Amino acid sequence: MGIRCGIAVLAALLLPWGSPSSASAAGRVALVVGNSAYETSPQRNPVNDAEAVGAALARLGFDVTVLRDADEDAMDDALGEFEEASAGADVALLFYAGHGMEMNGANYLIPVDARLESASAVRRETIPLDSVLASMANARTRIAILDACRNNPFARSMRGAARANVRSGGLAAVASGEGLLVAYAAAQGEVADDGDAGGNSPYTTALLEHLERPGVDVRIMLGDVGAAVMTRTGDQQPFISVSLSGEHYLAGAIGTPGGGADAVLAARLQQETAFWQSIANSTDVADFNSYLREYPNGRFAELARSKSAALRDSPPPTGPEPTTAIADRDDLEQVDIARLRLMAGQGDARARIKLGERYMNGRGVARDYGLAVSWFRQAAEQGHASGQAALGFMYGTGRGVARDYGEAVRLYRLAAEQGNARGQAGLGSMYANGYGVARDYGEAARWWHLAAEQGHAVAQNNLGLMYYRGDGVEENYVEAVRWYRLAAEQGHANARYNLGLMYANGNGVEEDYGEAARWWRLAAEQGHAVAQNNLGLMY
Repeated sequence: MGIRCGIAVLAALLLPWGSPSSASAAGRVALVVGNSAYETSPQRNPVNDAEAVGAALARLGFDVTVLRDADEDAMDDALGEFEEASAGADVALLFYAGHGMEMNGANYLIPVDARLESASAVRRETIPLDSVLASMANARTRIAILDACRNNPFARSMRGAARANVRSGGLAAVASGEGLLVAYAAAQGEVADDGDAGGNSPYTTALLEHLERPGVDVRIMLGDVGAAVMTRTGDQQPFISVSLSGEHYLAGAIGTPGGGADAVLAARLQQETAFWQSIANSTDVADFNSYLREYPNGRFAELARSKSAALRDSPPPTGPEPTTAIADRDDLEQVDIARLRLMAGQGDARARIKLGERYMNGRGVARDYGLAVSWFRQAAEQGHASGQAALGFMYGTGRGVARDYGEAVRLYRLAAEQGNARGQAGLGSMYANGYGVARDYGEAARWWHLAAEQGHAVAQNNLGLMYYRGDGVEENYVEAVRWYRLAAEQGHANARYNLGLMYANGNGVEEDYGEAARWWRLAAEQGHAVAQNNLGLMY
């Protein structure tokens, strides 16, 4: 029963819808502060920490403000601007690295110009953490990450009563209101390590390793950060205070109907999955290296490194020496590209689409989304369904062209009405998420049915989710299992995860933990984080 309870908690983490989508920068805002240059007890790494975290958050679609060595005025001004930016935002996030202290049960973040000679000076010269959290109050979800539990550097300068009321070991826990998560680098009253000079603190190092992992709820992600810090330091134990309902993702949000998934990240996850599926069975090490350059911390990064290493270490079974074989392969690739260009120049729509795909994926040519769009457009204007569907994808994801959901829908529909499975799947996703059209689960299911019947794995997987949830179709676990299985047998990682979940909970099939573990293992080997987690629960 213990395993069953753990699995049931994860049941809500089903499947990305796999739709191209977007989010305005105002939907996710972040204030990142790194204070190192204190007159008393300067710190080595908070500015480094802030810059690295700020860059990661920007990659995740946040509108980020980074403050370096901020005095009290700069912090006050930034908080005022942050309060305005946070109003109505989906997520407001604060990251603070620097000195912090607790006095009489209240927490304070310390600007670099603070002197703190008395209790009244603490109130005058610092920024109360309560004020920071209040500045985020009008955001739907509020997250504060505090790498601030360092030694109080002002203990010697403080006079009697003030010194007695200030903890020497960092910050106290604060109560979490609804929609609020506060993460601390160290346990209440404990001190966090600042790290070696010129690097990052142990906490920020672990945070950067996990922050951009797609498909991981923020609470699980921060729990993994804490475990990594404990492993590295042996005695620093981070903790979180949390009051969040539902699922919350910072990276690679897994979308469900009405689930509020971050659209930019959902699109990024879909793009990465499509890239991986295009190379998964390749025997060319360059393909996996290309994936790793684009997604160094991606869902399939470990598998890509493993395949790349295996291909490098394995000599060709027959034929010329490896260097000659590689040269021959490169020559053949360039000959193929030249042939495609000649055919495309003569008006061959299929050649134009293949050239567009090469430029989109950087295969044999430098990646250039603008050129990919140009070739897809030429094929689309010839009425070729695959070109229309490919161009629709580019408009839906904003690759090489300004994102335009209306144009994406138009192009997907043109392709779909010609019976093109990719166009049908794309149009279904637009209806499921309400991008460019009114959300309509019935229409989504109809288009996904058409694509799924042609063997489109993403549509099969998404259709399985529709039957599982009863969205647009009557709830039917047996049908859900059928569609999941068809997609899973094609190697679709999310479908494999979902099929395992059905076996684990006995939905639509007889409960069978062995089968659940088998499907989760296949998904886990493809880098599916939740499948890896569930497989760990099984063990």
